[in-house]
Amino acid sequence: MNTLTQTLNLTNQNQNQIQQDQNIGQKQNKFLDTMLGKAINTGINLGIRALLPNFIEDQVIGLKDTLIKEGLGATIKQAISSTIDLGKSVIGIATGHFDNLNQARNVVRNGGIIDTISGGLSFALNLANKKGLIPEHVKNIINGGKEIIVDSIKSNIESEFEDQLRKVSTLNKNIERWNEYYNQHDFDGIRRETNNIQRNIKSLFPIETTIKEARKIENLYKIIERKGGDFNLSEEEINLANRLVY
Repeated sequence: MNTLTQTLNLTNQNQNQIQQDQNIGQKQNKFLDTMLGKAINTGINLGIRALLPNFIEDQVIGLKDTLIKEGLGATIKQAISSTIDLGKSVIGIATGHFDNLNQARNVVRNGGIIDTISGGLSFALNLANKKGLIPEHVKNIINGGKEIIVDSIKSNIESEFEDQLRKVSTLNKNIERWNEYYNQHDFDGIRRETNNIQRNIKSLFPIETTIKEARKIENLYKIIERKGGDFNLSEEEINLANRLVY
């Protein structure tokens, strides 16, 4: 292989890696946007219920929707986006994506998202009150107990990350069992764990190493399945399973 060919191959590999990094980063941002949006939405509901226990469910939802329309929704969206982007810059993520779940968790914890939402809540309350959409006494109750809503949001965000960590642990156990069954040439075992991995990874925060490992396992399973359960794979077949990860 001449120098020019080697250079071209290296350039293509670098371009492919950049594209992969961008794709992973976009998937992570979308996942966090959905996950945090859900946690914040639930946190607001729970906080309002705690402050206004005599409100029925429809009233709680109606009040929250009013706040969302009067600026809180835009604040939440901006808070999530700026927290992710600024957090990546602060911790020096050059690839554009998080390497693990704890990186994402620390960024959200320290990115100012709670303070931004707290300020947005006060703004939306005052604006809705001026428009006659929220009574004065309700505004005062929520403003006075705003920390309850903020704490509820914070707790829900933490719960979402804890749930993700449990799912990571479960997936790692699936992968470990798959490898054990693979070494034992147990086709039913790898089929069962392949299904578990495919199911569990759908609700998991996308991490590059996890995705690659899951895809490699899926590729190996398909090759073995097509060979009628034969575990005697050639070096070419194993390399193919690794290449198809990309």
